This record gives sequence, C-alpha cells and structure tokens, in this order.
Amino acid sequence: MSGWDFVGCGASERPFGVIMMRLTGSMRVLVLDAECETIADGAAKILTLHGHEARGVYTHDAAIAAAQELRPQVLITSFNNRGKNGCETAMEIIKLLPACHVIVWSGQAAVVEEVERCRQLGYAFDFLEKPVHPNELLAKLQSYAEGASDNC
Repeated sequence: MSGWDFVGCGASERPFGVIMMRLTGSMRVLVLDAECETIADGAAKILTLHGHEARGVYTHDAAIAAAQELRPQVLITSFNNRGKNGCETAMEIIKLLPACHVIVWSGQAAVVEEVERCRQLGYAFDFLEKPVHPNELLAKLQSYAEGASDNC
C-alpha cells in the first residue's frame, strides 16, 4: 500500500475528477443535508473513499442521534434542515462534542450572515458555498486532520 487514498483506481474511476490526496489522518465525519439526500450520501461516499469514516443523515434529529454514536470530529451541515437550521444543529452537537469542527454549506447567500452571527457568538463555524467540489472539501478536512484532536 502506497499511502494514497485511491490505491488501485485509475484516473477514470475517480468520482467527480477527485485528485489523489495523501491523508495525514482519517476523520470521523457526519454529513447532514436535508435539502438533498443524494448530496449527504454522495459526500459521505466520497469521504469514505478517501479513508474517512463518514455517514450521511437527513434530519436534525437523525444528526443528533448519529453524533452520539459516531462522535464525529467534523460536522458538515446544510443550513436548511428538517427541524432546525444547520447552525442550531451544530450548536447542539458542539454541546456534546466541544472539539468538533463545523462546516455549514449552502447555496443561499443569506446563510453567510447567519454563520457570521454564530461566529460572533463564539462558534468557529466554517462556511462553504454549494456546489462544493470534492477537492475543496477534502482539503478542508486535511487542514483539520493536520491539527486533529481526538477529544471528540
């Protein structure tokens, strides 16, 4: 094994043109997207292919339950979720897992203001605008892994 995450895959077999990235460490990742279940499942699959332990969920309640079981190091959440918005869900998960990194992703510009409001309250949420290329997401996880804490 060479240490590359796509060992044995040819370039044409890489999903969405994802480049091969050397992993510093794998992360436990919870992906919540109620707007499109395909996005949650697709992102989780790509992350799994890259050596992360990832799970997709589609509601606030499912995210809370999965967080208790998976104990994610990273939460990726859409803003518009069934039950509560992504920032509210993230705040609840951070109460359970204070070291968990949070990425809020959305295609709606108004969400940036809400994420900024959460930052002003002391939450260090990152924001990614949809559509997010898998390489951008993998690079963000790589940056988290390089400073990883297993306190989640």
